[in-house]
Amino acid sequence: MSKSRDVARQAREREESATRRVAATERARRRGKASRDDVGQAVDRANMAARARAALERHGYTED
Repeated sequence: MSKSRDVARQAREREESATRRVAATERARRRGKASRDDVGQAVDRANMAARARAALERHGYTED
């Protein structure tokens, strides 16, 4: 696997992980084990991961 594909794959995995973390934090908030601030921080991390992946794609780092 080329370096650019590996970078793109890692960015995708980070974005997917951050999205799963948002869902898990939201579930924890509903159970009373996390605050709205915790959910907001998880959403911020997911947005940063998505922006990073989009920037990499704009510069030609793709998995295909």
